[in-house]
Amino acid sequence: MKLTKFLSFLILSGFFACQKPTDAVNPTDPAPSVPKDTTTIQGVVYDKGTPVGEPVRKAIGPEGGTLASADGTLTLTIPAGAVAKTTTFTVQPVTPTLPGLIGGLSFRLLPEGQTFAQPVKLQYHYDTTSLDGTSSQLLFMAYQGSDGYWKALTNTELDESAQTLTVTTKHFSDWGAFAEYYMTVNPYEVMPGQSAKFTISMYDIKLNKDSGVENAEEVFLAQQHALQDPGNIRNWQLFGPGGFNVDASRVSGTYLAAANVVQGYATVTVEIYNFLPPSQQPRKGAAGKAIIKRAIHIGGTYFRAIFDGQTYDCDNFGLIDTGEGYLIQGNLTNTKGLSLNLHVQSIQVGSYPFYQGGADNEEHINGKAIVATVDLLNPQPSSYHSYYYDCNNDVASPGHVTITKVEQVNGQTIVTGSYTATLYQVKGFCPDQTVSKKEVQAEFRAVEF
Repeated sequence: MKLTKFLSFLILSGFFACQKPTDAVNPTDPAPSVPKDTTTIQGVVYDKGTPVGEPVRKAIGPEGGTLASADGTLTLTIPAGAVAKTTTFTVQPVTPTLPGLIGGLSFRLLPEGQTFAQPVKLQYHYDTTSLDGTSSQLLFMAYQGSDGYWKALTNTELDESAQTLTVTTKHFSDWGAFAEYYMTVNPYEVMPGQSAKFTISMYDIKLNKDSGVENAEEVFLAQQHALQDPGNIRNWQLFGPGGFNVDASRVSGTYLAAANVVQGYATVTVEIYNFLPPSQQPRKGAAGKAIIKRAIHIGGTYFRAIFDGQTYDCDNFGLIDTGEGYLIQGNLTNTKGLSLNLHVQSIQVGSYPFYQGGADNEEHINGKAIVATVDLLNPQPSSYHSYYYDCNNDVASPGHVTITKVEQVNGQTIVTGSYTATLYQVKGFCPDQTVSKKEVQAEFRAVEF
């Protein structure tokens, strides 16, 4: 057996595309109710965001111009006549302080407090990856004034093809895009046979009356809260394996992962209606309803490691029968892997000591384990091993490999276990060689290819 022969591989992943939904167990869905307009809703004062990253600045004169954030998310179009003289405009990313803001950032627009003779257009480019748990139909622009209140603009124009939100304003503040409704799941990852709770949080979007806002389409945002009135939601559905039961309140539900799934994803959806008050003119891009989607990960397999003090949660890993033993390898990065080679005819629950090197024969290595780093781009021997020769004796890493469970699921072998080891890198030759050490801990549940 050649001890330096290690394999790299790619995990095949799948997704639930073009699936028919599993009908959730729904209490009877009544027709959506129509919300009533009320008087002013008191807003909530939030802390101001903290600047992150470098600002983008540009001097723009009376002729007008454009300016975009460094990441291209927010674009400002300053029309001719907006300013009387050349003015330095600034876009500074800041930490978001309003729950439900998408994209992980809001933007401080400067000069703050200055008013413009002509409205300035703000266009926010959202990424569909930020819509897990909400819908583009539920996105609106909002700003935080110097008083700390966040206000939403219900007339935000939506272009789902271009993935943009557009508003106009005559003043600058901290701006961002937020979701009026948001679905959460706890926990976000389950093992086969486990359950998770899906709930919906929301903001009350009701037009302000005599509230001192800039225009009638601005809404003070109060605290985000759990949805309590089921009148405007209906048709919970599950896409993917498992089951879903809608609670009697109809504002939440429970997902149960199938016991015979190795790993994968499932998606829960629900329809939202009448999320703007009836007196609000339909905004551009409005579809009349929103479908919220939230994915949950069925984490049937995993490979987690702490190598040289750094934590890794590997997404490319698996179990391979090499013909000379079993290999469990996880890719720490795009260039480095961590392999465990068990020299056994079949994997059984138990403890396996580390091979100490030396004689390369079946009797010497049978039932032993080797852990090593793997250079995925260079087919040379690994740089760190769980054994070495110290110029006097063969030395094996302390510790051992523990296999806690071996199971068959849908005809596939799944092995669960862990190990702690010291890995050695030897440079030079005896008696002048140098030895470097790195500590590694790993836990895994890997499925055989």
